[in-house]
Amino acid sequence: MDAGPAAGPTWYLYLIECHNGRLYTGISTDPERRFAAHAAGRGAMFTRINRPLRLLGCRPYPNQSLVTKAETDLKRLDRTGKLAWARENPLGGMAGEVGLVGRARDRPLPVVP
Repeated sequence: MDAGPAAGPTWYLYLIECHNGRLYTGISTDPERRFAAHAAGRGAMFTRINRPLRLLGCRPYPNQSLVTKAETDLKRLDRTGKLAWARENPLGGMAGEVGLVGRARDRPLPVVP
């Protein structure tokens, strides 16, 4: 009996706040590892220029196609919309294990009503 297609890796859409306040949107199968790469200067060119400060939000998707579409939609939002997305998609226990949320050293996140 066929059990169906094998499940692929879970993909994640994530939002990073950079040291200068800019926001970076990306996708990965391992957002913790990807954040560490960004922080070490091995990530995207954007995060080499705009040093990552903290991971703001993260949401899982079942496949790369869906997460890529969601990334496009998130990138089209303005700053207020992106911060609202981050509030709706908190890191939960994921960040507690690796301390990503605690990287805010210079200033708190802006509060958007």
